[in-house]
Amino acid sequence: MPKPRVFVSSIVEGFAEYRNAARLGIQDAGGDPVLVNEDFPSLPTSPRNACLDAVESCDVYLCIVGSRGGWRAPSGKLVTEEEYEHAIRLGLPVLAFVIDGERDGEARRFEQRLSGYLEGRFRKVVADANDLRGNITRALTPLVAGLVLPMNPLQEISEALASRAPQTTDVLFRVVIAPERQEEVVDPVQLGDRNFQDLVLRIGHEQTVHLFDYRLSKKQTLTVECLLTHQDGATGARESHVWLELCRSGRVRVDCGVGGTQGGFGSDFSGAMVVAEEDIQAMGLVIFRYYGRLFEEIDGYGRHQGFFMNAALLNLGYRTIARGPRTRRSYPVRMASDDSPIVAFDEARRINRSHFNDPSEEVARIVTMFTRRASQ
Repeated sequence: MPKPRVFVSSIVEGFAEYRNAARLGIQDAGGDPVLVNEDFPSLPTSPRNACLDAVESCDVYLCIVGSRGGWRAPSGKLVTEEEYEHAIRLGLPVLAFVIDGERDGEARRFEQRLSGYLEGRFRKVVADANDLRGNITRALTPLVAGLVLPMNPLQEISEALASRAPQTTDVLFRVVIAPERQEEVVDPVQLGDRNFQDLVLRIGHEQTVHLFDYRLSKKQTLTVECLLTHQDGATGARESHVWLELCRSGRVRVDCGVGGTQGGFGSDFSGAMVVAEEDIQAMGLVIFRYYGRLFEEIDGYGRHQGFFMNAALLNLGYRTIARGPRTRRSYPVRMASDDSPIVAFDEARRINRSHFNDPSEEVARIVTMFTRRASQ
């Protein structure tokens, strides 16, 4: 289950003990703490935008007022005050805590403003860092329990996995990945924006990803909720065929050629008879890396940490799957009763963001399940 993200707003300088106490209190309550200065040391945006964007990425706003008001923003307001106002505009639940003791004029003014908005149990004066941690846990626990975070239904993953395959006789490796949280990740208007479409292509061409090939043509089309990108590999190797569907929910479906009449792991007839495990493995790594890079760009503050994933082989037919296939005079034939997709897992697997940085283990699991199921 995704954890509610809780933004911690306070001064930073000389306040490390209290900010760490807030982190621990949030974790004790089952939340996911977000502290911009500690967790996001380098971002391609201004500090002000980084803070306000991080507020938007969260489900709860938590404010701590100490002895000092801290830095002022260009608007003339305190930085924490701007963050607070942004949380109010977004309609986020707000928790406020005040450290007992003397305060300067700006801290006192902001405290009075918070008191006006937050009369009741959510405003609490605390004695020290340990007291702050305990009170945050007590205040946040029922709030976390009452927050309903919509989950992407597994049925949607299954439907995307079983959708009609592109018109080709090649064996296709299909991967479907979607965020665990069900919400709008990409504005549907943005899907039609040229800059965003260029971003989708640029990531695919990056040397560390290499889902797309500069030498081959691409075509992008738009549906109501999805951007479709097709790389035509008709004049190249069968691995060059790529169909990429990106939807506003952040769900991606990728189809890539991994075997067919043009040759497989070798350059002879074996390509029409055998799909190499190595080909599937290589394309799986590429797809996982692509999705990870995509979310680095569109979800830089890490709102989405959990994902669902499943994979299938399409058009396998009579072909077999083997590791390091070599040229031979005859080949075993898979006695398939039909040409149904070979689905890796009975239900979509839950993965996290770390799998995109190192996808080798997860991809190896997919290959293993394909090989087992194809041999039945």
